[in-house]
Amino acid sequence: MIVKCRGHGAPFLCCRSAKPPITPLPFPFPSPFPFPFPSPALALRNTSIPPSLSRLSKRHTPTHLLSSYGRLHSSAMPANSKIRVQQTLAGNKLDPGRLKKAVDSLIRHNIRVDLDTLACIVRECGNAKALAEGKRVHDFLRKSDFEGNVFLSNLLVTMYGKCGSLEDASRVFEQMPSRNLVSWNSVIASHGRAGQAKEAVQLFRRMLKESIKPDKVTFLSILNAFSGSENLVYGSVIHASIVDCGLEGDVLVGNALISMYGKCHSLEDARGIFDKLHNRDVVSWNAMIAAYGQHDRGNEAIQLFVKMIDEGLKPNEITFVSVVDACASTANLDRGKFVHALIIDSGLQPSIILGNALVNMYAKCGDLSETQIIFDKLLKKNVVSWTTLIGAYAQHGNKKNAIELLKKMQGEGVRPNKITYVSILEAFSSPVDLSEGKVIHSEIRNSGFQFDLVVDTALLNMYGKCGSPDDARRIFDDMRERDEIAWNAMIAAYAHPGHGKNAIQIFYEMQKTGVKPTVVTYVSVLDACADVTALREGKMIHESIVDSGFDKEIVLGNALINMYAKCGSLQDARTVFDNMQSRDVFSWTSVIAAYAQHGHGHATLELFRQMLLGGWKPNEITFISVLSACNHGGLVDEGLYYFESMTAAYALSPTLEHYGCIIDLLGRAGWLDKAEDLLTKMPLEPDAVIWMSLLGSCRVHGDVERGKHIAKRLLELDFNHDAPHILLSNMYASANRWMDAAGARNIMEEKGIQKQPGRSWIEVGETVHEFFAGDRLHPQTVQIYMEIENLKHKMSEAGYVPDTSLVLHNVEEEKKEQLLLAHSEKLAVAFGLISTPSGTPLRVMKNLRVCPDCHNAMKFISKIVNREIVVRDSNRFHHFKEGCCSCGDYW
Repeated sequence: MIVKCRGHGAPFLCCRSAKPPITPLPFPFPSPFPFPFPSPALALRNTSIPPSLSRLSKRHTPTHLLSSYGRLHSSAMPANSKIRVQQTLAGNKLDPGRLKKAVDSLIRHNIRVDLDTLACIVRECGNAKALAEGKRVHDFLRKSDFEGNVFLSNLLVTMYGKCGSLEDASRVFEQMPSRNLVSWNSVIASHGRAGQAKEAVQLFRRMLKESIKPDKVTFLSILNAFSGSENLVYGSVIHASIVDCGLEGDVLVGNALISMYGKCHSLEDARGIFDKLHNRDVVSWNAMIAAYGQHDRGNEAIQLFVKMIDEGLKPNEITFVSVVDACASTANLDRGKFVHALIIDSGLQPSIILGNALVNMYAKCGDLSETQIIFDKLLKKNVVSWTTLIGAYAQHGNKKNAIELLKKMQGEGVRPNKITYVSILEAFSSPVDLSEGKVIHSEIRNSGFQFDLVVDTALLNMYGKCGSPDDARRIFDDMRERDEIAWNAMIAAYAHPGHGKNAIQIFYEMQKTGVKPTVVTYVSVLDACADVTALREGKMIHESIVDSGFDKEIVLGNALINMYAKCGSLQDARTVFDNMQSRDVFSWTSVIAAYAQHGHGHATLELFRQMLLGGWKPNEITFISVLSACNHGGLVDEGLYYFESMTAAYALSPTLEHYGCIIDLLGRAGWLDKAEDLLTKMPLEPDAVIWMSLLGSCRVHGDVERGKHIAKRLLELDFNHDAPHILLSNMYASANRWMDAAGARNIMEEKGIQKQPGRSWIEVGETVHEFFAGDRLHPQTVQIYMEIENLKHKMSEAGYVPDTSLVLHNVEEEKKEQLLLAHSEKLAVAFGLISTPSGTPLRVMKNLRVCPDCHNAMKFISKIVNREIVVRDSNRFHHFKEGCCSCGDYW
């Protein structure tokens, strides 16, 4: 039957007895009064509560409520249900599962509890972010005598805010029959926690219109909403209100202002607040140090930390985490070790967060051995610890250790997260890594991260670096969402030799979808234009860069210089360089490389001298361009001088590329003994490219025996390329050693090595036309060969004589001449002549080194047709004009 409890008008479910015993049940909820809410007594003082409820609340103290789940008649439930409820509510920690059981018991058995206990339940739902349970409790409250209670309504707003349901939080707030300051603080805090700056400010203005005066808690709540430069204006408005309320000097509010200005990227304002704050505490220093660190101003963060120590403040763990991160961002190992020593001296036992920060710092500073030591000393390791170490090894190219760590991590029961996979994918950066990268890709699919934007973008990068753009494109096409970073990754994957046109196509698709290109986008697509010598597209993209306002970016200026140079337009490259408002060492290096590629040796060295006079310090790449210019220009003395100056004047250690330039320079000049001597005595192990350059010199100077010896060394390196076999065969053929020449080619066939065919291409209009030696597949083949015959007669009249010694086949002279006339670059030039207006410059690209006969023929053709002909072969540019070449016939 239903009876009324003494002192309470609400009915309780009871058994037959009119005076049932009341048995308290243990209930492990923590204190129901979280900051910033006032005490229950204060809340009740401002709330209309029935007298019976007031008496009930006085009878149950908070201490009693922590072990009692209200009051109910123990015999109101079956015995087994009572035991089950007691078991559910017992214990010191309430996990989500037990919270659900507690709410089930509350609702199913219609348990009557007091205000404080209900407050505990609502608060626990918020802390656990248990939205479903919170809504069930809210429904329960609607049917109770507590409907409309301001204190509980405030807690409901907070609960919904913590659960991320701002719509419900706002609904509860708007439906409250009366509101107090805590109500406004609760709803503002909910929006502030969600980062909804505009909505939080609107609520703040409504609050003022209703004559509710904000307090410290109001400002602390709303300042939390502002992040990003776009919200700086809102933060400044709230700052003005703080000044009007006289709270600017309050240390808590001051600390919140420092943090707000830091998150809004206004470090000067943050520092201004910090300097004016007279009663700074360690939180103040931490906020300012963190602000510097978050904006890549690590040196200033470290300087402020030193000042903090000098003023006698004792840093805490949060301080050390921020300073260690600052040392990592500046890659300052010495300072990092100093801070690490301070941590040890402080006696602080590093938490897992500080331990992870130290692991990250040593990794970013490049000290992998110390990184491993710190990692091994961590008493506890979480997924962040493992991911940081895996990323360290991956970024430093230690693929083996990264993979082993991933397996060990999984073996210890730590499940990788998406950042783990993103980190390890950085270890796969060359074609030889492709198969292992695919294994990780398969694991990612099985882990459920396949369609994560960040992971998919990392996979795009991995496949691009591993030379598999088709795999990258499949992932790109399957992506459910794409941002500009994903588009950039796809463009970069295609921006490799042979795929430039695809990169340009993706760039245009990106623009059609409304995604705005970034600086990174433009750099990648300009590299693609350079790869396929797409000068027309390059100029259009240049115009887009100007329209986007990025034309002042130094990195784009450098990319434009490179693009124009590789597309054969040296003048445009120089114009970009001259118009740059600011330059860096890469700008000078780019323009020096441009002149070197185009065969202007003396002009290259003059630019280098101007660079030095301007106070710029050359780097290793600069010297590669300088030595390359000396090489192509036959400037032996200058090349040797600059090679020596690398170490003597600039403390730069020559790399394989530098040694390769000098050995090629000596070899091409005919100093084969010196070239080979330097090769055998160099401190670095020579690679196949250097041996190949010396073999080429042997071929040019007819040193067959030395060439045979060098070819043997190349084959010992397991250099499965056609070049050494072809060069050796050609040397034998030039010496009329036809049997040896045939033997060299037979070895190629036995190894399954195919000769790379000569290929040339020319862009006419919007189409790239490609030609192979002896090609007869072009739709205009008849007209092309007619033009070839026409040029042949005109060149013969001008004194041209075919160099049939270059045809290394045992055939008749007439056949040799026909083979020479059908070289791919001659076919491309002939097509260009019949397809473009008179006087139009022709730009032809070739995948191999231009042969001497074609080089000679181009000089004659340029004079006969009165056109400039630019040919870019595998090594350099040749500008043919009025019967001369920019290389001075030395290439």
